[in-house]
Amino acid sequence: MKEPYTEPWPADLHNLIRKEYFDPIYFAGTAYCALIQKLHAYRWQVKANVRMYYGEIDECLTIDLARLPSIYQNALGSSTVTAISAGPDANHRGTFARAVPEWKKWFDSLQTK
Repeated sequence: MKEPYTEPWPADLHNLIRKEYFDPIYFAGTAYCALIQKLHAYRWQVKANVRMYYGEIDECLTIDLARLPSIYQNALGSSTVTAISAGPDANHRGTFARAVPEWKKWFDSLQTK
């Protein structure tokens, strides 16, 4: 029987992903980047207000990629999508943790209107 994995899981993706993937020039030529470009996931017609939070030290998404839906909508003249920084020390998990209470406040404010 194989022994279970007992090493702690690295919290920093820089320890899991090859460093060249953090280079924008290298990343642009990867299959993952090609999928992002092909899917155009940020190109949807947004009619309702949306708030998107991003972390400034997010180990999964660059700031520009996280802000892309907002930038795209603003370029079309829409102000329905807002990108909000969760802070200069917010990683991927920290962004979620900081966004949840803000979503709650925002949803509650919409309910009273």
